Amino acid sequence: MTAAKEWKQISHYTPGMLEMLQELSLYLKSPLIGSLAYSTSWKTNIIWPPTVAEQEMWDVISDEPATLFGKLKRALGFADQQLVLTAAAASVFV
Repeated sequence: MTAAKEWKQISHYTPGMLEMLQELSLYLKSPLIGSLAYSTSWKTNIIWPPTVAEQEMWDVISDEPATLFGKLKRALGFADQQLVLTAAAASVFV
């Protein structure tokens, strides 16, 4: 997340990612260890800054489907969801 609240994403498997995180950790004087890389369920966490580290980054908002088709989509895992920053994550950008 940038200061302009733009979301940037990069794969954990990108060549050089481990080295980049190690260098960035030294620069920020704070460990940047992703703890959810091998998780099999949806979960988020903040890794920097230390004041909010290890707290949830996103709240997942799901509307309750009103139609049978919507309920079927949700049962199959295709529900419409929205990601909203948690209060902890949003506090970094105040």
